[in-house]
Amino acid sequence: MLQGPPGTGKTTVARLLADQFNASLRVTTATAEWSTYDMVGGLRPTETGALLPVLGEVAQASLECARIIRQELQDPQPKAFQARWLLVDELNRADIDKSVGPLYTVLSSISGDYLEATPLNLWYETGERAEIWIPSRFRLLATMNDVDTSFVNAISQGLTRRFQFIFLGVPTSETEINNEVDAAFATAYKWLVEQYAASLTIDAEEDLKSGIFVDARTKLVQLLRILREPIAIGGWPLGTAQIVDVWRSLLLAIPNATENSLSVVDTLDVVFADRIVPQMGDLDDDQLREFETRLKSDDINMLTSASAIHHLRNTRATQ
Repeated sequence: MLQGPPGTGKTTVARLLADQFNASLRVTTATAEWSTYDMVGGLRPTETGALLPVLGEVAQASLECARIIRQELQDPQPKAFQARWLLVDELNRADIDKSVGPLYTVLSSISGDYLEATPLNLWYETGERAEIWIPSRFRLLATMNDVDTSFVNAISQGLTRRFQFIFLGVPTSETEINNEVDAAFATAYKWLVEQYAASLTIDAEEDLKSGIFVDARTKLVQLLRILREPIAIGGWPLGTAQIVDVWRSLLLAIPNATENSLSVVDTLDVVFADRIVPQMGDLDDDQLREFETRLKSDDINMLTSASAIHHLRNTRATQ
């Protein structure tokens, strides 16, 4: 279970983990409507009124994994993959314990002997198809957002012990934040090259370190320190993915900003107000008020973003 705030790379880490173990990855996203039908399977009505057995995500991925293993055993030639894994993104948006259902017992161990003695019962199938054995090479990965608490569900203690939890947080030290901002810029710049290479007029290395983006980089580092470590009210763990998004928007906005005589820092202020402030909707009033005050200060002077936070506070107050 990869746990942490949005934008910290949980899904990316899951994909990298599968790559390192030479496993293909089946990816799905949980929703509030999920039940055992989605995880294990069930009966689906057809156009003729009949009921058709349908495998759930875990059952389907396990079967695909078993087929890959069988092919490897039958043909010793090197294969593209040695297993098939399942990644359930945003697992805690579902009522997890209800969705897991009969998987609860199977998830108790990854021992081959245990899995051989504990098949998954498919109540909606008949005969030899009524049970499926989970291969010991199979893994169930999941991501869990622990910030948007208004939209997620808790996990019981019994189910929690069946997962290895790995927390992916955000950098908080100045050195880490500086490295993060630079890496985010490189990612955004690479995207810009791939999408708009024909009209590219920006030099990534030069413009970030000594050119037009130096002040914006400094300001972005200041903003992250304020957001993640505000005084007395607890930080807001804004993820790296959001920083990449800011850089992308800023890179795209530079030509128009130049035509309208806006500085890069002024443009950053507009971009931050447009891309980041709307994501603050789940913060409490004390946090919003603190952020608004800090952004208005002389050393930060992000007045457009501060005004956007003020508008967000007023909008919530009238609801």
